Amino acid sequence: MFTDTFKIYIGDNLVHLSIMVSPQHVETHVFDIQPFTNVMKQYKNGNKQIFFKNRGYDWEIFVKQDYVKIFYILPFVTKHFRVHHWEMDNLFDMFTNKLKDAYST
Repeated sequence: MFTDTFKIYIGDNLVHLSIMVSPQHVETHVFDIQPFTNVMKQYKNGNKQIFFKNRGYDWEIFVKQDYVKIFYILPFVTKHFRVHHWEMDNLFDMFTNKLKDAYST
């Protein structure tokens, strides 16, 4: 079973981000490292709205007072997740640590 909101894997200059929908349902998205790093920097710099493209799809992150909304648009489908601020902080801390581990040889 999946227990964490996010899991992140790094390999071949790609970030594999798994987002828990329920303990039995996880969505995994693949990002290039540099755009993911840019999103992290914007979030850590306090940006309240972050817009970016990933593999042709539009993504948005909205930092609200009580939660963070992650929103993306697929053909004929839009999806969004609401997570706690601390979960986003943990995600980017996890990314930073995994990035260091992956490239510290």
